[in-house]
Amino acid sequence: KPDEMPNLTKDEEVEIGEHTDEDETKTEVLLECINITSMMTNQEALMARSADITLFQEHKLSQAEIINAVKVFSEHGYSIHCSKADSGSKKLNAGVGLSLNGGMTATRVPFKETNLKRLDHGGRLQKYILHLGWEKDLAIFVIYGKSGDSKEAKIHNEALMEQLDEH
Repeated sequence: KPDEMPNLTKDEEVEIGEHTDEDETKTEVLLECINITSMMTNQEALMARSADITLFQEHKLSQAEIINAVKVFSEHGYSIHCSKADSGSKKLNAGVGLSLNGGMTATRVPFKETNLKRLDHGGRLQKYILHLGWEKDLAIFVIYGKSGDSKEAKIHNEALMEQLDEH
């Protein structure tokens, strides 16, 4: 619902999108993953994409801006979910999520493990179950690791992937 935004600090499932009969007749789904860099700057470009499902990272939105983005995307026939962004620096950074093009649905699934919750709450990790409409579901992780070629970044990203392998 565009006028409501789930409390982003709660660890609860969130249903995204509305199912349509058209989903049952699709034979393929186009899914893409992009670094959006800034949702405020690039939301129109995101809505212009032809993908059924777009996973994105680095939206950098505040909670108020997320609420507005949900409304704007809904007005254009899309459903969107955004994690919290990381507010641990001078400017908001990180933040991951997905947009669904008309009729696609997904469920945001919270993490139970403390180490994964920390990444979830820091805007670096989300888990979704994509409902593909053929009585088939697909679990997918949207990850925003640390960038750069530093030893710290490599260690962080490798540790994240090991944790997800165990999940």
